[in-house]
Amino acid sequence: MPAAHAEPTRAADGAPIWSVGRHDTQDVCDTIFKTRPHVSPSSPGGKMMGETGAVPAGAAAAAAVAALTLGVLPTLPAGRLARDARWGAAVRAAWAADPEIRALPRRGAELAVTELPYEHAGVRLHGLLVCHDAGAAPRRAPGVILAHTGAGPRDLFLLWRASALAARGHVVLVADLFGDEDGAAWDAPFSRARMDELRADRALLGDRLGAALSMLRADERVDGARCAALGWCLGGRAALDLARRGADLRAAVSFHGVLDALPDELLAPHVRARVLVCDGDLDPLQSDGGRAAMREQLRRAGADFEVVTYGRAAHGFTCPAQRLNDADGFDFEPMAAARAWEGARTFLRDALDPDGDGAPAVGVGHN
Repeated sequence: MPAAHAEPTRAADGAPIWSVGRHDTQDVCDTIFKTRPHVSPSSPGGKMMGETGAVPAGAAAAAAVAALTLGVLPTLPAGRLARDARWGAAVRAAWAADPEIRALPRRGAELAVTELPYEHAGVRLHGLLVCHDAGAAPRRAPGVILAHTGAGPRDLFLLWRASALAARGHVVLVADLFGDEDGAAWDAPFSRARMDELRADRALLGDRLGAALSMLRADERVDGARCAALGWCLGGRAALDLARRGADLRAAVSFHGVLDALPDELLAPHVRARVLVCDGDLDPLQSDGGRAAMREQLRRAGADFEVVTYGRAAHGFTCPAQRLNDADGFDFEPMAAARAWEGARTFLRDALDPDGDGAPAVGVGHN
């Protein structure tokens, strides 16, 4: 199996720049996905059971991805960041192949992932601040908050998306809606209890994400007048709720977020954010009634909005690791994922930097 090229190219200071080709990454992905694992916490020795028998959980895939990602991915926070080894390997392979991330060493920028604790309503929350720092920037940068799925804020997929946005010069905060410091939400009982609480109290859901927005705006590198919120699944609903409540956002983007009406007493007279909704036609968590109710509220509030529904796309269609999810109605759809992300990037560029040239920034520094 190919790994990273044996002799990396080198930057001006002699630091290695590992090149990851499309075929390298595809070979790793083929290894990761050739069996659909069935994992049991009680499996002897922590084994993962696939169609070919018992093997150490994701060992071959994880080793190959470790080689591919050497010098590409940043130092990551402690704690659990994926469902299991194969899940993590799938995301790492996609992350390592991201052309903007791979180009960063050539621009002299370094990705920094920093723990950012904060509180809301007496609950201690654990955000992750992601930015590239390559010296002082000529102006304050746009700020973007990312809202997580039911798997919580400690998620390799979200860190990948945060780093891609940071590569474009944004300061990104992965928000914590649960109070999850170490990845506990990858276990269903922890996640379910907190999701149920937020589903039952939509004001709390929006306020919790609003607390993250306030924290991001307090960073001296961030232009508080140019902020956006992106969310996936539960986080997509949170991003839409925050926008519909009239938050001072330039843009809000929802990826396969559950679409429905916000309680009328929470709906602002006017939605200031431009809104982009990306959902899948095969998503069992969506309904025609929910989509229609959301559209009607956005119309009533005078919102500038777009709704894009992707054919063949199920719930979670943006994450490569969803190919490993045996749950009905969940799957990765690569064409829809690529189109949705490219659409979101263009949407954010137009909303956050309408006068810019669209070129990625070198880095973000303190003013």
